[in-house]
Amino acid sequence: MKVRDFMETDVISIETKTSIMEAQNIMWEKNVKRLPVMKKGKLIGLVTKHMLLEASPSSATSLSVFELNYLLSKMTVDDIMVKDPIAISPDDPVEAAIWLGKKHGISTFPVVGDGKLLGIITEL
Repeated sequence: MKVRDFMETDVISIETKTSIMEAQNIMWEKNVKRLPVMKKGKLIGLVTKHMLLEASPSSATSLSVFELNYLLSKMTVDDIMVKDPIAISPDDPVEAAIWLGKKHGISTFPVVGDGKLLGIITEL
């Protein structure tokens, strides 16, 4: 079986200058946990819901809600994303994705062919 048989092709991606707040809103509205990050049509990163939560301030902060919102609106996904994520080809066997996931401790792979983002495969 090939990656193409299991990958999601309706991929929602964002640009590097997308704010943390906007990325959180996109994930919430589209019910996704991972977003490939693009620059000039090329995959350059990956951001996850967990990364966005870690970038959010603690509830123990002394900042006001307005100060928090201002700071979050200035931070972009470029500040927290995984740069150059491990990508996989749609023609690779699914077993290759499983092996890579085990080896690197990851569960999401952008699927790239001819330099273009074609899909995403997650949680194998």
